Amino acid sequence: MHATDWITTTSYGIGGITFLVFGGVLIIANRKDHPLGSLLLWASLTSAIWMLLLAYWPHHPHTPLYIVTAAEALSNSAWLFLIGRLLVGYKSQSPWRQTPVWVAIAAPLIWFLATIATIYSSPSINTTSIFVNAQETFIPGGLTLAIIGLVMLEQIWRNVVPEDRWSLKYLCIGIGVQLTYNLLLYSEAMLYHDINSILWGARGAVFALTVPLLLISFFRNKKWPGSLLISRRIAFHSATLIAAGAYLLIVAGGGFYIRDFGGSWASFWETLFIAAASILLLSLMVSEQIRARIRVFLSKNFFTYKYDYREEWNRLTNLLYRHSSTNGLPYERVIQAAAEIVDSVGGALWTLQGSPPSYRLVASSNLHIPDQDGASFDTSFIAFMTSGDWIITADSSRSDHGKHPAGKPPAWLKHVQNWWLIIPLVLKPDLVGILILARPRIPRSLTWEDWDLLKTVGQQLAAYLSQYEANQSLSQSRQFQAVHQLSIFLMHDLKNLIAQQSLLVSNAAKHKHNPAFIDDMIATIEDSVQRMTQTLGQLQGRETVGLKRRVLVYEFVNKAVKNCEDRQPSPVLELDRKQIGTASSLSVMCDPLALVNVLVHMIRNAQDATPDTGSIRVKLVAKKNRITISVIDNGVGMTPQFIRERLFKPFDTTKSAKGMGIGAYQAQSFARQYGGDVEVESVPGYGTRFHLWLPEADETSMTSSEVST
Repeated sequence: MHATDWITTTSYGIGGITFLVFGGVLIIANRKDHPLGSLLLWASLTSAIWMLLLAYWPHHPHTPLYIVTAAEALSNSAWLFLIGRLLVGYKSQSPWRQTPVWVAIAAPLIWFLATIATIYSSPSINTTSIFVNAQETFIPGGLTLAIIGLVMLEQIWRNVVPEDRWSLKYLCIGIGVQLTYNLLLYSEAMLYHDINSILWGARGAVFALTVPLLLISFFRNKKWPGSLLISRRIAFHSATLIAAGAYLLIVAGGGFYIRDFGGSWASFWETLFIAAASILLLSLMVSEQIRARIRVFLSKNFFTYKYDYREEWNRLTNLLYRHSSTNGLPYERVIQAAAEIVDSVGGALWTLQGSPPSYRLVASSNLHIPDQDGASFDTSFIAFMTSGDWIITADSSRSDHGKHPAGKPPAWLKHVQNWWLIIPLVLKPDLVGILILARPRIPRSLTWEDWDLLKTVGQQLAAYLSQYEANQSLSQSRQFQAVHQLSIFLMHDLKNLIAQQSLLVSNAAKHKHNPAFIDDMIATIEDSVQRMTQTLGQLQGRETVGLKRRVLVYEFVNKAVKNCEDRQPSPVLELDRKQIGTASSLSVMCDPLALVNVLVHMIRNAQDATPDTGSIRVKLVAKKNRITISVIDNGVGMTPQFIRERLFKPFDTTKSAKGMGIGAYQAQSFARQYGGDVEVESVPGYGTRFHLWLPEADETSMTSSEVST
């Protein structure tokens, strides 16, 4: 015997004994209710018999070849059967769903029969070597079985729920090691047209290393791992690739046949045949009709339910709410969302539009509506669709509308070719829209599962449309509200300007010959023109809102006080004694005209809340890099609740039609815009202190040319 024969005997002997011991442990455990116990026992015993037979074979080379081949085929079948049962579960009823199990039985059997047929059909049989006599069947067959096992094992691992992976992890690793080793062994043999004797001999010992992993998995797995979530997308792509692979194998066989029997033109015909077959394959793979047929076939025969509801829900939400350039407008997304479920090519959507409201066509895709203006629905049909969530099909409407006369489709639908379903989009108690779908790419019959899913999706689409149209209405309302608020601000400023101009007019006749009055009148008009020009510029977009420059505060506070001296009680400007000499140099960074407007509003509010016999003081204080302007009155005062809940709320006024309710709000917004704030102290019956503070300007940050006075 050669050294490699001893390696083979030792390796397979270790492997056979190891698997025999593993089978004994399974028998001793005697866990009859264990779902993997009988399958693992059968696989381990067949592996033990096969390995012990291969350990015995080098010493008795005249052992019939069909016995050795049958042993390996039986072992492969046992492991593939175990994988197949894990993949489909015990509860599957359809024979199509047992396909992995049938493959596990049929593939090793075909391999065994093809190998034996090849061996015994040879004119000269070498009884000591399978490899010499059956290279055309034994090696490709072993490679094929390894690939089938790995594909099935990958599907198990990919689709099992995470909580069950703990119990299946080592089982998948152990079986995966065996299948991967066979893949490497037979791949090299295919490449070099012979099996490496060292790799062949070491296989038994390598397989023995997987037994501890299988044992761990057996004791971990106390329940059947039934939560296998077979993805339809993975199944679709896997089926497509398998079908394409089978097609290419057939084409390759045809090419070999042409090469062997094509004579002198063999190469030409072989090249032409393969090119034509490849073009046909690509055409079939990109055909939507072929793809739809594959999906229907898989759903009917390999899954308990027709739809993967988790995937359908993710697809629906992504399509509706993840906006992109390819998703289209909201109405088009609604059509696409419903059409994709039943492979429809398109549809049309009607929603409530206009005044008085009626259902009008808002979008269509691949469904031509000849008379769009006349495509309407009568009240009885709308009531029928709303009452029962009815879905009407083109086929049933021709024969069953006598049972529900109100459910008869509109007459204009007779002129619409290829329409298929009428789906109501109901959000109780309202019919939000009506969706008509075109026929699918391939004819299909609808089941209860289709009806339920379409009704559920219809409700979701109705909610989406309601939300979209509500957002549209809200957006328009906000635009109108913005225009309304702007008009109120303008009215507020105009009211103050008119008050100034009215005062001038009322005193003009009496003081028109007084030069001082004329000077004051010109200054007041100039100020009014500046304020109106700035407001007009902001409306036209020429002026920048929030103008910021260095402002000498004292001058503008004094200006605001003088503007309010026309009413009683007349405001009085007070300065801190310690700052009398430096008050004129105090400066802040803000919009000077806005500062005057805000101060005027503050003083006017104090005058409105104070009797004519009362007092209003305006104080200017600089402290801790802050400049605070305080308007102090002894008027009616305010409660803490009013200050907290209503004072700074825009358009909330206590002055009836005389006020706009934006003075305090403007003051607060102005202060915060330039880094300051407003603070209010008030006691009902005693008066109010309204403090507006701003950060003091940095003397070194601005040049003298940027100072406003």
